[in-house]
Amino acid sequence: MIEKATPSFDRHPPGSTTDTESCKPRQQEGGHAAWSTVMGSVLIYYAASGLMNSFGFFQDYYSEEFLHDTPAANVAFIGTLQMALSNIFAPISGALCDRYGVKVSIPLLSFCRLKA
Repeated sequence: MIEKATPSFDRHPPGSTTDTESCKPRQQEGGHAAWSTVMGSVLIYYAASGLMNSFGFFQDYYSEEFLHDTPAANVAFIGTLQMALSNIFAPISGALCDRYGVKVSIPLLSFCRLKA
């Protein structure tokens, strides 16, 4: 029969002789700039998903005010197209931001958004 080695929980002296009190603590990641970026991302995501998820309200408004004779299915296609285009262009805009940086991508994509 094979004997299993039992783990030893005895205290062993540390392998390092470095004085831990003289070591300087590393600077923490984050800070004000990092948390500002996180908060900005949350607000953008909140606004974008809120607009897409509230399309039912806009569909009713479009049907009553602008598109009187248009079937509801055609008006609903506007929201579907909005969601589809947002999901289709997300990888493209992400790749542009990764390749050229945000300082170039945001003005370019904002210009394209305004022209659409």
